[in-house]
Amino acid sequence: MRQTSILRTGRIALAILLSAELSGCVSVSTTRTKAATPGADGSLEVAVYDTPAQVRAGVLSEPRMSLELGRFEQGREVLLPTTAGSTWSFDSLPPTEYRLRLKAAAKEDGSGPATPPTITDKSIKVAAGEAVRTQVILKKFPTTAVVIGGVVVVGAVVGIAYAVTAHSLDGLKNIHFSRPPTKKSARSRR
Repeated sequence: MRQTSILRTGRIALAILLSAELSGCVSVSTTRTKAATPGADGSLEVAVYDTPAQVRAGVLSEPRMSLELGRFEQGREVLLPTTAGSTWSFDSLPPTEYRLRLKAAAKEDGSGPATPPTITDKSIKVAAGEAVRTQVILKKFPTTAVVIGGVVVVGAVVGIAYAVTAHSLDGLKNIHFSRPPTKKSARSRR
């Protein structure tokens, strides 16, 4: 009974750890500058990169993405029209908070999932006279190393828990720890 509950707990811990680690693989950074032509509206530019090295090189992501950009008006969300790609630019945006949802685009032949998985879902505020640049990095962390590390940590925890419950710890009662001799006790021996 205990072994089954330990294994179940280990599986749940592994699932939670992996979902948390893998969801942290996408990085979204936003920079704000004053618009070149000040006005009552703002602008938003979104660019998708595969790795931080490609950001430095200026190489956009190869797989095309689908972007949903929406804002709330009178209690409902209004989506702005977009196309599949790896970069988007929106000018003359009314100042408000926008929801940016990036999804994997369907393949050109129409195959793939009916509802593509969401890569990121982030709120971005656009102010009047402001140019907002958003960079999405798809592989910020080495996913394989994160998964292996998570499996090792959860395996170690489950193994220790199993060892503690499977073996009696009554023998530890007979272990006595003594203090190391101090200078005073060493002098008294002479």
